[in-house]
Amino acid sequence: MSSNRTRDTSVDQSQFIEMFKGKGYPEKTIGEVIDKDIKRVAKVFEATDEIQYLDISSIDNTSKTVTALTPYILKDAPSRAQYVLKAGDIMYSTVRPNLQNIAINECSDSNVVGSTGFCVLRCTGVRTGYMWGVVTGSDFTNAMVSQASGANYPAVTEKVVHAYTIPIPPAEQQIAFERFVSQSDKSKFGVSNRNLSRCLEMKIFQLVGFQKNVSLLQKAQPLLPLALTSPISVSISLRSKTLQPKENWWTIR
Repeated sequence: MSSNRTRDTSVDQSQFIEMFKGKGYPEKTIGEVIDKDIKRVAKVFEATDEIQYLDISSIDNTSKTVTALTPYILKDAPSRAQYVLKAGDIMYSTVRPNLQNIAINECSDSNVVGSTGFCVLRCTGVRTGYMWGVVTGSDFTNAMVSQASGANYPAVTEKVVHAYTIPIPPAEQQIAFERFVSQSDKSKFGVSNRNLSRCLEMKIFQLVGFQKNVSLLQKAQPLLPLALTSPISVSISLRSKTLQPKENWWTIR
């Protein structure tokens, strides 16, 4: 059993506690407010289809963003490439929860596939920004760390994540908290210039069949500002795939 604790994240935990804890709001488990029916690749893709794989190494746990997607033909992909993702899914790594490998899948392509090392949080009963405040907060992280098992790779199960109880405030208060989160950390949410640039970089890497061609990226960088003139509405098609950046993911889908 791991006993490590983590520092507070960029979400102000004291603000969250002040707004929602001990206020008499009804409570539900996380499992009651998400869609747990995440499709598996075998039901969606053929063995020869191309996927974009998002695993734990794809996440920068300092900025809590996805930094890369790895292209595979499905039959050649790692066995853990199983979850068919949607844009706006919160990806919570169940391995070493003290490291807070958490991010939102920002790409709208239909072939993004997540690792089974994640618990996918696709919000239905609460707003996504509110759930983000929960899972990036120290209370949740410490609760997961205290229930992790395994000496070398301490981890929690999806069942443990789903069983965590959260207050359910009225929608307008969830929206107010979302706004607080968005304003307090514009590097992760809000206007999508940085997100679009990062997704374009992923696409460029994929088009040449590998992911760390620095010279190609350097050549492409001068072109990026042209694509960013209208970051909310711009739609960029590469290799017959369309990338549609969003302003944020604070919605119930």
